[in-house]
Amino acid sequence: MGASKQPLSELRTESRLRSANADTYEFSRADEVKLQALVVCVETKLEPWRLERINKSAQEYLSTAGDSQFHKTMQLLAQDVFATLGERHVPVVWSLAKGMQDGQGEDLSRQCIDEVQQYFQDTFVDTTWPACPRHPNHPLDLEGGSWHCPKDGAVIAPLGKLPRRP
Repeated sequence: MGASKQPLSELRTESRLRSANADTYEFSRADEVKLQALVVCVETKLEPWRLERINKSAQEYLSTAGDSQFHKTMQLLAQDVFATLGERHVPVVWSLAKGMQDGQGEDLSRQCIDEVQQYFQDTFVDTTWPACPRHPNHPLDLEGGSWHCPKDGAVIAPLGKLPRRP
């Protein structure tokens, strides 16, 4: 079930009772503020649980990782996450790798990199991760083992070599 693209103040709810006396309720700006506060409260309460699950899955992956090409690629990705987002976000790489390591497909590494990138964007950790240093309003694309600017095609850095953010 997807979220509506309309601002909350434009949403209308109608009574499920289809009687002649059923009223339509219009969200006010005050309602919108209250709903946003509720969302923040729920997210805050879910955060420790989410982090616990990520850390547990990350530990499971690292205990069984081995020396595969997949793991070597995940190590490079983790280096980029560490350099650009910081140490606290590295377990996301290992957690998503855990879900992929036993999977089927031609390029599990690529799929996992895409999932990590999408995770950071979807959870608003960084909506342009990894941000293009030439045009910081869009993320880089990974092609041929290097991060590229999708706007002009410039090679920015090999996987695992993104520069640290100040």
